[in-house]
Amino acid sequence: MDAFPVCKASRYKIRRDDPSDVEGEEHPSPKKIPVKVMWYAPIIPHLKHLFRNKDNAKLLRWHKEDHKVDNMLRHPVDGSQWRAIDR
Repeated sequence: MDAFPVCKASRYKIRRDDPSDVEGEEHPSPKKIPVKVMWYAPIIPHLKHLFRNKDNAKLLRWHKEDHKVDNMLRHPVDGSQWRAIDR
């Protein structure tokens, strides 16, 4: 796919240094530079880092250890759908 399906905009950058590169035309070179790039960070090292500190770990576990059952909705843990996620 050379264009986004909804807006039909080009998925690749238009290079200003190449006069033959015009929007809507095929790119002559095999190297295409994408307009958008998705970067992500792996979650496991991030969680290990967060749980390394005792105080942070206690705050991150409050919904399991210190949860109050008083039928008030204060956090997603209080909702009925949380039980389906928590298992």
